[in-house]
Formats: sequence, structure tokens, C-alpha cells
Amino acid sequence: MLKKAIQTLPGLYRNIGLTVENDKVKVNFVKFGIFIVIITAIVVILGQANKDNSTSSNQSTNTEQTKEIEKIKYIPNISASDIYLNLEKKGFVREVASGKEWIYKLDQEGYNFTVSIVGDSPQKIIGVKTTFIEYTHTQKPPDSTIKVVFIYILGLINQSPNSKDSIALWLENNMNKDATTNIEGINYSISGTDKPKIFTISTE
Repeated sequence: MLKKAIQTLPGLYRNIGLTVENDKVKVNFVKFGIFIVIITAIVVILGQANKDNSTSSNQSTNTEQTKEIEKIKYIPNISASDIYLNLEKKGFVREVASGKEWIYKLDQEGYNFTVSIVGDSPQKIIGVKTTFIEYTHTQKPPDSTIKVVFIYILGLINQSPNSKDSIALWLENNMNKDATTNIEGINYSISGTDKPKIFTISTE
């Protein structure tokens, strides 16, 4: 009876690897084994691909975190005294010296220049801001004078010669604009359309 029942559904059993022989149902273990090997290989390959993608993603994240850690926090190779001692030679007078901020001013008839140096310590300088303030229009200096002062301040920052040339050219081209740029990890900005005119060098 079992043989007869099986013989009525030969297609079904052949599709799943079953054969009828000597009144017994036998599983075609060879085909089944090959099928299992193929499935196992696919699972292993997909698992390794996911692992590789995860590793790559983690490495990318770690690289970004490392770059963030390595971001320049202080203007390199410069101290507060490197700047303000040179300012004093040009006639700037100290107004504030707190250990974390140094403010020097050069007063002229009708206008002045103020240089503010900010840092976490005298050897860890974060930024230098130079401000030109005009009091009257009668004694207004030419733009070339303002540019000379700004470029002089720039010259006190120990960037590479190529960088200084690039920044000086950028500064000259943007004296009467509002512009920003970043060179060698240092931010440079100028506010040239409104008064006061401000030139900032900063790591922030």
C-alpha cells in the first residue's frame, strides 16, 4: 500500500530528491549534501563580506576621529611675546596683559589700530585679531596703510613662506570684502565692507 501511494506522486518526490526503490523511500543524500555545502558557502561568504564592511566602516570612523584629534588647536611656533614685542617696536601701546589676552593699540589722528592676542597661555596662542577703527573722514589713511599693517601682523605668524605669500595675496584681493580662507589648518578672515575693518588669524 505504501509503495502504491508513493508511486501516485512521483513528481513530488523527485523534485525534493526522493526515489522509490525496493519499496523504500530513499533520500538522495548526495544532492542534498551538495545543496547544504553550497548554502553554507554562501552564508560564509556573505558573513565575511559584512564583517569586511563593518571593519572598513570602523576604520573610516577611527580615521575621522583621529583627524579631529589632530586638528590644530594653537597657532604653531608662536608665542604672545613674539607678537607684542614687535608691536611695541612699531609704536603700539599695551592696554591689557592678563596671561591669556594681550591688547595693544596704535593711536593716530582720526583712527587707530588695535591688536588682540588670545590664547590659553603665552605659548599657546589661539588667535590674533587686528582691528582698524576710523574716527573721522578727514584723517583717514589710504587702504595701502591698512593693508601694510595687516600684512605686517601676518608676517609675525610663523607660517611657511609659500603660505605667507598666498595669504598676503588673498588679503590684498579681499581688503574691501568679507572673506574667509583656511591655509595649513589656520583660519583667516577679513571684514572689509563695514567699519571697523577686522583681520583675524585663528585656529577656531
